[in-house]
Amino acid sequence: MKKFLVIDATGRDATKSHTKKLAEKLLAKIAKDGREIVILDLYQQDIPFLDNAILLARHDATQKTEVTNKCEKLLNEFMAADAYVFIFPTWNWSVPAILKAYLDIILVSGKLFVYKGLSIEGQLKGKTAFLVNTTGGPVVAPFFSRLLKATNGVEYMELIVKIMGIRDIRKLVIDGMSYRFKNPKTQTAFDEEQFDKKADVLVAKIDTSLK
Repeated sequence: MKKFLVIDATGRDATKSHTKKLAEKLLAKIAKDGREIVILDLYQQDIPFLDNAILLARHDATQKTEVTNKCEKLLNEFMAADAYVFIFPTWNWSVPAILKAYLDIILVSGKLFVYKGLSIEGQLKGKTAFLVNTTGGPVVAPFFSRLLKATNGVEYMELIVKIMGIRDIRKLVIDGMSYRFKNPKTQTAFDEEQFDKKADVLVAKIDTSLK
């Protein structure tokens, strides 16, 4: 049975997070296929920040501690999955800090990727990554990111999973939330019904099958 690892960086439930609400629609579709789904709520994991002690332990077994053992467990759990569902809102043009902290822990050279000369070869070839994201900013935000030679959360995550060797990347993204779903009568309240219709259409289109 194919195993889906869900990395949840929202910190909220679906009643307070539209990113989480969008993700739950996707997960309901995945669950219909009888897939194994493991939820990793990053806000419940006490994710450590990468520091010198953790870096030392990666190359010297005598330097291992309870914290570094936890890091190794997170890495092994990640490597054991067949597909990944990253759930993350856009905060200040990037991903939540806790997701970056998690990625720093699992992105270990020699495990998820290796250096070959001047190139990087990812070690998770053949796996699939789903990127679930919403942003309140305008729909032109990706354009401005390129114009300013900056990145945004989705582009950053695409880069990271490609470094891991994953080429099968499926995006479920709704941007411009603050503009797209304003209630037409009040022009202030968020129109949940309109959002649900858009989300359902996108989820219906996305392929959840694995190779």
